Amino acid sequence: MLFLLVITALFVTPITGDTCESYSHPQYGKTGRCIKTSDCPGGLYISNLCESQPNDIKCCFSASTSTANCPSIVTRSQWGARPAKSQTPMTTPVQYVVIHHTTGGTCTTKSDCISKMKGFQNYHMDSNGT
Repeated sequence: MLFLLVITALFVTPITGDTCESYSHPQYGKTGRCIKTSDCPGGLYISNLCESQPNDIKCCFSASTSTANCPSIVTRSQWGARPAKSQTPMTTPVQYVVIHHTTGGTCTTKSDCISKMKGFQNYHMDSNGT
């Protein structure tokens, strides 16, 4: 069963993540996490993949950084989002990110979820004034 998760940043501003979040380790076949090197189990990390972070933060790869049970993130372009009405420039790294969720039941297929997302977006952009 698929669940719908809506992640929104303040002012609907896109946030560009660090390379670590999309870099697939050739040996482990999974992405890493930007954490302190002292907290990286086994010390397996790669430098220069956490561009927006301080120098003691590296891209860590280990069994504990697995994303196997995490929901899949579907990008705006993948679900066919409309362009934003406006954008507010922000400096990075951002201090806060708001995770906003909504109710309305679950969706069981990717096309159902896309339809729900487009409905939410249409409501907020056309009726709700945001």
